[in-house]
Amino acid sequence: MLSIFKLFLGFRKNKATASIFFVGVMFGAMSFGSLSDRYGRRIMLLVSYVSGMLFAIASAFSTTYVMFAVLRFFTGFCITGIVIVSQVLSNSSFFGLSLYLTQLTYALIELPCKLSNYYLLDRVGRRSIEVGALLVTGACLGINILIPKGRHPLLS
Repeated sequence: MLSIFKLFLGFRKNKATASIFFVGVMFGAMSFGSLSDRYGRRIMLLVSYVSGMLFAIASAFSTTYVMFAVLRFFTGFCITGIVIVSQVLSNSSFFGLSLYLTQLTYALIELPCKLSNYYLLDRVGRRSIEVGALLVTGACLGINILIPKGRHPLLS
């Protein structure tokens, strides 16, 4: 009976953690528009990427539930900054102005990632997957920072 209660308590904490994450998303949505206007979109995008990565890595190594919940709040806050600022900077212009084709492309990329994530959760574990994904994201960020703004000479 005690193990069933612990399982139920863990399920309730999982639901609360998801709610806390989306509360962070809501506060990020209210904040990043004005922050981007004040400090610049490119700077806020880089701050969102770096801080989101740091909060997500820290949440993977959290030791208490309260620490995990607070870090997930700030991860949601930063992820909203990434989504809002990158959407404004790209202006959904990957396929001209067709928002539907852009969203279709996002879905075709994200769906296989989500399905492979469910498979790998059982085989590898949540922490290893999260740390690996964040390291790849950090490497991509570093590459984007190092590439100059103008046209690359090999592309012309």
